[in-house]
Amino acid sequence: MQICKRTGNLLLSICLLFPSAFVFADSNAGPQPSIEQINSKWNMHFNNANPVALSEMYAEDAIVSPGNGTTLHGRTAIHDLFAGFFENGLHEHSIDTISSFREGNVITQVARWQAYGPSSEGQKPVYGGILVSVLKQDNNGDWKTYLHLWNMSS
Repeated sequence: MQICKRTGNLLLSICLLFPSAFVFADSNAGPQPSIEQINSKWNMHFNNANPVALSEMYAEDAIVSPGNGTTLHGRTAIHDLFAGFFENGLHEHSIDTISSFREGNVITQVARWQAYGPSSEGQKPVYGGILVSVLKQDNNGDWKTYLHLWNMSS
């Protein structure tokens, strides 16, 4: 009877430990980045005036609409857009998420954006508006923006 009781306790202990081991194994894989972490990386590349790193956050076939009624397609066009922003002195970009949701490997976000233009006569112009972005996790596990559009409020 003692052997059965000890064996039963051992089996119970093993069963209780295995689920924990699975949880720890999943935890060790690392948490998925949040939209705030992705936005922080995007802002960092923008604020460092790095159009190469910024455009690499987009899918090869991404679509961007910069609020002027046009659309740009692909990383080269996106790179050139941001390079132009940097040449014109746009800086200190920030993103404040209003709402986001994730379904599988897709994240959709609505947010407020803000950036500053170059100082002129002691004034630093402020630009801002609303943005919508759709990101998808690619086969390498990286999050890439597939659609990014924004408007500008006055």
